[in-house]
Amino acid sequence: MNNRFNVLDAVREILVNREKIDINCLYTSQLNLPVQLELQGSRSKFQQILNHLLRNAYQSYTTAARSQIVLLVAVINDKQQIVISVTDGGSGLSWVEKKWLENFNLRLGEKQQYHHLQEAAYSLKVDFTARLQLISAKQRGTTVRCIFNL
Repeated sequence: MNNRFNVLDAVREILVNREKIDINCLYTSQLNLPVQLELQGSRSKFQQILNHLLRNAYQSYTTAARSQIVLLVAVINDKQQIVISVTDGGSGLSWVEKKWLENFNLRLGEKQQYHHLQEAAYSLKVDFTARLQLISAKQRGTTVRCIFNL
């Protein structure tokens, strides 16, 4: 089966949907991708991955009073890969939490606070042969990168 979808359209649609749901959050984006760029796979699964990452970023903020800003950046890197990054200014991950998530040694959903990251990572690996990269520090926020081969 040859399922292809427009990446920009899919990203824009999920951002609009999240903005309607998370009214206390400012989603900002920098989408530096060709207008006609297509990706092989399921559009709905791709959007589900982004939804998990955006929801995780929104929920990373510990108080509702704090400014909740989530940045989504999409580019093609020098290795000709699509890189979609979601950055928050939330509570961040400790070194142990980050290693645990990177290794996926525990079952999906075993720790509720990581459920969205785990679901996204699993779907990236299984549905797109892509990978997830975490950059985080406690009390300094997190950047989650999805890296797709073209």
